[in-house]
Amino acid sequence: MALQFLNKEAKKTHKIIFEEPDTSLLPTGMNKHKGDNKILSIAIKYKKTKNIKESMNPIVLTSDNGFQLQCQRCNINTISLNDLLTNKY
Repeated sequence: MALQFLNKEAKKTHKIIFEEPDTSLLPTGMNKHKGDNKILSIAIKYKKTKNIKESMNPIVLTSDNGFQLQCQRCNINTISLNDLLTNKY
């Protein structure tokens, strides 16, 4: 359901990018092999990218409360699937 929604939205104004993780950007002590942390490293990479033409403000889509806390720790915004589907963002 989420993938169908994202594919539909990607055809509109949203931009979906596939990227490789850079776990060297993670804060000290975070497990660099954990999947969530690899996703987080990509968001950190985009937040740190200074692109003159386009401001990068990555938002991580997750309903996992623990992952949301990890993202907050790194100043990355999150949104739950429910909030995305009901336009509460």
